Amino acid sequence: MKAIQSVNSLYKNRGFSIRHALMDGQFLTLEGPLSKDSITLTTCSNDEHVGEIERMIQALKDRVRGMYSILSFFKTPGHLMAELVYWCFFWIFFLFIPLHSSKTEPTYHHNRADSGL
Repeated sequence: MKAIQSVNSLYKNRGFSIRHALMDGQFLTLEGPLSKDSITLTTCSNDEHVGEIERMIQALKDRVRGMYSILSFFKTPGHLMAELVYWCFFWIFFLFIPLHSSKTEPTYHHNRADSGL
């Protein structure tokens, strides 16, 4: 819970507010503490995963694999791999905006007007 409160305070310091959290069923016990911070918790059942999060993880993995495949290293240093993940994560959220054309599956489209491409 301390980690969630830390992230929440960091977002508040930057002028953002967390209103909704999507988590797996194992985090159901956090519903009470999160409601004190006005955060609505939505959990899925124990045998399921949150689809939106799983799709974002898959998109991040695809980007990292794509960037990793063009590197000219025979053995990649661990720190470089961590920075590659951070870099891909930043650019996914900078260049791609969610367009909720479907209520069941959000899709991520390239925002050409803001990316300068």
